[in-house]
Amino acid sequence: MKVPVEGLEELVDETKKCLSDAIKNKRRHFFEYSKS
Repeated sequence: MKVPVEGLEELVDETKKCLSDAIKNKRRHFFEYSKS
């Protein structure tokens, strides 16, 4: 399966965004949980 480099870079950017969002959400939930 061949993927154009542009598409690959876009995919990597999207993945990084999703990962950082997930990490932020986990941290937020953790802080809310430890407060209560």
